[in-house]
Amino acid sequence: MAFDGGHINAGFTSPTNHPLVKLAFEGAKRLAIKGRKNQKEPFTAEIISKLVSEFGSSDNLMHLRFLVICITGFAGFFRISELLNIKIRNLEETKESFEIFVEKSKTDQLREGHTVFIAKSGMSTCPVYWLKKYLSLTNLRNEPESYLICRLAKTKKGHNVLGNHQISYDSARKTFIDHYQSGFSQFPK
Repeated sequence: MAFDGGHINAGFTSPTNHPLVKLAFEGAKRLAIKGRKNQKEPFTAEIISKLVSEFGSSDNLMHLRFLVICITGFAGFFRISELLNIKIRNLEETKESFEIFVEKSKTDQLREGHTVFIAKSGMSTCPVYWLKKYLSLTNLRNEPESYLICRLAKTKKGHNVLGNHQISYDSARKTFIDHYQSGFSQFPK
């Protein structure tokens, strides 16, 4: 930083070297950046409700996994990277909620992990209901090292879960695009 010559000439230390001033300067630089060019609109509770209306009546594991991604991500304020890394051992079911331990997070500077509480809502969009339904249809509860959002293998009768294989960001993105193209036009643009 410049313009500290006057302080030094007067026998004082430069205030620009103080850690608080440096942090403020770094924050101001970040604010000056206009933001992401392709930033997407967030999901709303209304969109989640429409998703449940569209795909909730199906026992198709692809639709159910999609709903779990959307509803759990919405309810827990998860980044997609956090959601894709959740393992069954990170879930603890209580009477009224799920406690989800997030081992790694972009915002966890101390790398200690944190717990997210997902509560029952009693509504059609209840994340606890959809997590329980998904876990019961996939039988993932018995496989603690399996990923919650795992790969699905297509069979003649539907899909089988491949719990030890997480899906990639690109696969999650493709899931959104496929569901969007299947006729659901309520996604934010």
